[in-house]
Amino acid sequence: MHSYCLASRLALKRKGSNIKFFDLMPPLTETPLAKGLDVPKISAAEVASIFMKSFEKDELEIHVGDTEKIYQLFLKSPEDALMAVNPG
Repeated sequence: MHSYCLASRLALKRKGSNIKFFDLMPPLTETPLAKGLDVPKISAAEVASIFMKSFEKDELEIHVGDTEKIYQLFLKSPEDALMAVNPG
């Protein structure tokens, strides 16, 4: 999805469009999709709140909660980030 967002932004920019393409990357969120999973989740309201604050600041890439930690790890070591999200 992230690559799609980047490609879409580039295509829009090349066409001279002023459309903004925001990329929201939340961790596992309390939704019907994640209902049966017994793991920590963030509330949908918190994701929405963070999105709105970032939207108002015109931040196009929005890493919510633990996804920010994984992103920072990825910048230092893509291999370590891969292992962090795929333990075992």
